[in-house]
Amino acid sequence: MDAATAALLGASIGLAGALVAPVVTAYQAKRAKREDLMREAYARGFACLARIPRCDTSAEHARLRDKMLEALAHIDIVGTKATSDHYSALVEGYETWKIGGGTSEIFEASARKFQASARTDIASADASRSSAAALVSRVVVIVLALAFYWWARFPALLESADRVLGGIEFAVAAVATMFGIFAAAATTIRLVRAARWS
Repeated sequence: MDAATAALLGASIGLAGALVAPVVTAYQAKRAKREDLMREAYARGFACLARIPRCDTSAEHARLRDKMLEALAHIDIVGTKATSDHYSALVEGYETWKIGGGTSEIFEASARKFQASARTDIASADASRSSAAALVSRVVVIVLALAFYWWARFPALLESADRVLGGIEFAVAAVATMFGIFAAAATTIRLVRAARWS
């Protein structure tokens, strides 16, 4: 590799890093904000449950039920569908139990499901509802695609006579590689967290 090619490759790497870093930072900030909103919504739901022993009359239980419905609206927006469904069933069970004079079985079962689902969501920080098989497949595809490109194409790219096109291709490949590594690492972390809390 001559000096001109090395300089072009170095500039391509610098350009790729300058393009990728802001995108990755913005993505991480957006995801962190979404996770904070999800935790806050779940916390509101749990706070309503903690106030149940303080209610003595049907009117107090009705007011708490209204607070639960407000919490449900937030959970439905920023939480997962499964957790939202569990909390919705919890509110219905609470109304049947404390306001309608029914039994507490539905409420207790829904409360346990909501607690388990919320803990899983918060621990895994995974609101995309992707299955473990899909996540593993994603990592495998990313790793194989990157390995194949750099093994099969990169040596020929170094010997390319057209340095401009070669530099452009290398810059695109470097950006794609950085995104791929980031996606594979993030997916692997989600898999580990999900396995820990499953």
